[in-house]
Amino acid sequence: MQEQRNKVLTERIAGRWVRLHTALVLFFLIAPILAIIPLSFNSGSYFSYPLQGFSLRWYGEFFRNGNFTDAFQFSLKLAGLANVKRPKDHGRQTESARTRAAHPRRQARSLRHLGKPGLAQSR
Repeated sequence: MQEQRNKVLTERIAGRWVRLHTALVLFFLIAPILAIIPLSFNSGSYFSYPLQGFSLRWYGEFFRNGNFTDAFQFSLKLAGLANVKRPKDHGRQTESARTRAAHPRRQARSLRHLGKPGLAQSR
């Protein structure tokens, strides 16, 4: 009985650790983007804080420069092509998630490796 409680507690701690780690990674990925967005509305001739005023100047520069618009169009086409292949992979991932949700022991086994060295080794 005590072993079962320890196992449940360990799984809870592992789940919280994964959520915390995920939140930190997302914050460090998104925070720089969120810091840059207000700079795109700066009326100054270079990007700096504090903002010198509000302007859409940099957006006008973007649409006037053919190199930027060509690169943006290429990126959109590439993203579209990349997503054409995704549905097959997405179906496998969804099925895998359903299987783990239906079988809690499988999910618990998948969390066991979190605190151990040799993370990439499979059993």
